[in-house]
Amino acid sequence: MSEDKLPPECTEDAPATEDSRATEDVRTAKDTPATEDSAQSPSFPRKRESTEDPTRTDEILAEFPILPGSLAEAWQRLHTVAPDLEYRPFDDRLEVVVPTDRLLEICGTIRDDLDYGMLMSITAVDKQKRFDLIYHIYRLDSACPLVLRCRLPHEDEPQAPSLVSLWAGADFQEREIYDLMGIVFTGHPDLRRILLDDDFPGHPLRKDFQIDPDYVLVRHLRVPGYEGTAPGLATTGRSPL
Repeated sequence: MSEDKLPPECTEDAPATEDSRATEDVRTAKDTPATEDSAQSPSFPRKRESTEDPTRTDEILAEFPILPGSLAEAWQRLHTVAPDLEYRPFDDRLEVVVPTDRLLEICGTIRDDLDYGMLMSITAVDKQKRFDLIYHIYRLDSACPLVLRCRLPHEDEPQAPSLVSLWAGADFQEREIYDLMGIVFTGHPDLRRILLDDDFPGHPLRKDFQIDPDYVLVRHLRVPGYEGTAPGLATTGRSPL
């Protein structure tokens, strides 16, 4: 087909249409070499994992521009009150390592001065060489929590202050940790087991826990008059088939 018989849209002098402009943009994008700035999207800032001195607030805030505003404010206020604490910033939370003797003081500041009024959860982790108590505390207008971490010695009855006087919701959570991990919360109004029997031997979520084979877990299955020592019989109360 000769050039004079080509359709108007196929000639060089044809007016640009929307489709032709889109095609030309795609060609230009492919031919343009990628630069370092264009290869990294500005919508996803690079995450920095650590800083040399995490107690210097201004430098840390510059290093972590994606830290939410409520956490940045909490960071500055806490750093003023307790500059000696260990602060660990993340994208969606601020973690603070607090010694047990300052836990009530710091929690009072968090609740009364920073409006972090909701204690969402308390949990404990057995690190084998120590126990960690972890508290997640929220503001009602933010989904980014303050996370407090207390380190306790790995012993039979490690102690930490109870937070029931600040948050009534800490009551059952501290009782559960006492029941399963054996951590004693001083000042708790009613510290006793909540899941297991009062005479249960030990705390089953500790990594060094071993069940007493003669302890009957399901007592209503015990055979009347039976006194056995074999682990299978003692734990179920039933004779083997």
